[in-house]
Amino acid sequence: MRWLIASSVVWLVSCRTEKTPFVLAQEGQYAALAQVIAQRAQVVSMRDTNGKSLLHFAAAGNHLATVRMLID
Repeated sequence: MRWLIASSVVWLVSCRTEKTPFVLAQEGQYAALAQVIAQRAQVVSMRDTNGKSLLHFAAAGNHLATVRMLID
């Protein structure tokens, strides 16, 4: 287990099975990211240590459906 700290939100991440919201956005895992957001709405405003948001990661991965979800 390790801790991910972004935008004052602490996220416990299992190194073996779970992915951070940033990875979900970058990989375009729409359903998984939507479930995380439904459970913790503040996740949408998270930023990584470089100031990038979930929207940045989704756009960089060219995942239009995920980008649209994050904008709406």
